[in-house]
Amino acid sequence: MDMVRITCAGGLAFLAVWMAGASAAEVDATRTLTLAPGEARIERYDREIETIVVGNAEVVVASVARSDALVLTGLAEGATNAIVLAEDGDEIDRIALRVAAPGARVVLWHGLEREAHRCDRRCAPEEGAPASRPAPAAQAVAE
Repeated sequence: MDMVRITCAGGLAFLAVWMAGASAAEVDATRTLTLAPGEARIERYDREIETIVVGNAEVVVASVARSDALVLTGLAEGATNAIVLAEDGDEIDRIALRVAAPGARVVLWHGLEREAHRCDRRCAPEEGAPASRPAPAAQAVAE
């Protein structure tokens, strides 16, 4: 294999698969992978990769490490998809991709003050979030 095409397409992913002639029956159902920003994951296949279609290259970048290994790297929080095609145009894989910061986001209320935390094994104040800010004012509803 001389060259691997990596394509970024918004609504053209379906068109690429349709033109390649792959049917839904030939490929397992879409699976979901979650990455953190800056995290890379290797996906290995038993066939050579020819083309990778990525829905939004601002969320995830895809590259080929070897002819049968795909590297996915989370860039920014968001959701997108990737479709992996073989040289003969058959769809090898379809992946729903989600990029999210690791851990849960927890908001603590102390009276009218709020404090946001990101929790993995331990909770710590969220970077970039104000340490505390007043709760939103209650609004009266007129009937």
